[in-house]
Amino acid sequence: MAGLSRRGLLAGRTSRGRARRGAPGAGRVPGTRGARVRGVGVAPARPDRREPRVGRPRGGANALPLGLGARRTARDAPPRRPVRSRPRAAARTGGGCHDGVGVPGARRPSGHRAGTTAGPARNGVTRLRRPLPPEPLSRRLRVDDELKRLRTYVTAWTEQSHREIKALLRWQLLSSSKSFRPLTIFVCHHSVSATPVPPPVMLSAVALELFHNVSLVVDDLLDRSRYRRGRLTLHCRFGTLPAWMAAGYLTAGGFDLVADDAYASQLLGQLMQRLAVAECLQWRLRRRPLGLRYWEAIAAEDTGSMFEICARLGTRDGRLGKFGRLLGMLYHGCDDVADVRGAAALGGGGKEDLRDGILTLPAAIAVRDPATAALFRGPLDGNAKLLKARLAGALVEADRYLDRLAGAAIAEARRRAAHPQPLLTLVRQTRALSAG
Repeated sequence: MAGLSRRGLLAGRTSRGRARRGAPGAGRVPGTRGARVRGVGVAPARPDRREPRVGRPRGGANALPLGLGARRTARDAPPRRPVRSRPRAAARTGGGCHDGVGVPGARRPSGHRAGTTAGPARNGVTRLRRPLPPEPLSRRLRVDDELKRLRTYVTAWTEQSHREIKALLRWQLLSSSKSFRPLTIFVCHHSVSATPVPPPVMLSAVALELFHNVSLVVDDLLDRSRYRRGRLTLHCRFGTLPAWMAAGYLTAGGFDLVADDAYASQLLGQLMQRLAVAECLQWRLRRRPLGLRYWEAIAAEDTGSMFEICARLGTRDGRLGKFGRLLGMLYHGCDDVADVRGAAALGGGGKEDLRDGILTLPAAIAVRDPATAALFRGPLDGNAKLLKARLAGALVEADRYLDRLAGAAIAEARRRAAHPQPLLTLVRQTRALSAG
């Protein structure tokens, strides 16, 4: 391709992160059934060697979709090691979740009822609501150097792209990106290893950043959004067709960067498939007053799949995959809540979700009320303010749900990571975003 390739990014190095012949993940490895997320997430298994699909199980068109979830590679089996006593004890604390599902490993207290809160402070979740320090996130995570390298590589890739599309890529990639997903890759690597981030992990982080921007461009096109984080969206600045072409260019560039890395190529291919399925599912379920199980299915395959892949790219196996999925679902839910509150911290658009009847976390809670469900099902017309007020009324329960979700992510990080503290910082940062 005309843009900077993986060879250009790692010029001068003797190794470009090529997968060793015969090494785990060096070839196409058939997936196995994905694990269900116990607690708050829903990630149903997907059979081997089948395309992602949305089935209709018993229960008709309103039944929970099947066929979602990640395939696993040979590297994804977590290493065998003793489970420390402290994380297990922490995992048993905390309350249950909606629909009678609890925090992973939790023991329900006597008299527990589904949907009740059993003291998030036990899991240390209350501390997550404290104001965040002004220090940049990358500095708190101690990945400043990795972030600088990432931005250098993204800039180099952009500047060596074809002149016909370079202006679009500069606008999309070199603006005010938070780089939260690449940071997740770096932090997951450091949570299980004391070594510097190796070239294959850095290249996969660059590719992941390109794929993330593909999802942003597509979201803005579908939502007909004019602005993202205070700037014109790509299609409003350059036109609809150029924006679609830029998304295709970014996709091809991302796969080119990891062409020599079979493990990363397979994971990123799965990611694009899962994002496509999640987007179609969410679009099909517009204006349908469904409950939390459906929101969990969407969140686990949309933002959840992105962060799950980040975790697996960072560790080069699946030991933190569940943590990543929970973190992504937390991010998705905080985005939903921030939109209702009118917060701009995540760059989302609550007006578009309300207009299109998207099943957000507050909506999934609010539609338990039959009158709200009727409002959600019908056209907005003059009912937008009333429906928004009903969604705002669900924010207290949504915050409790997010606290439990954060507690599940904390427990998973403590169980699986040798150095979990940076992962807990990520959870705290994500949870605080819903306040605006």
